[in-house]
Amino acid sequence: MHYSKKEEVFGILLKKLNRSPSTISREIKRGTTTQLRSDLSSYTSYFPETGQAIYEKKSFKLRS
Repeated sequence: MHYSKKEEVFGILLKKLNRSPSTISREIKRGTTTQLRSDLSSYTSYFPETGQAIYEKKSFKLRS
């Protein structure tokens, strides 16, 4: 069976962090944003700070 690079990285994260697939999935989804290059073309990238900020914002709303 051949895995894509994305699937390989996902598997490595699961093993190294010892977390469930859904936890890793949610974090990647929260931290992935669309960025613009100077020529205005777009690309997506993962930023852990973004994921953390979104998590904290949602967590704060639930406590309010």
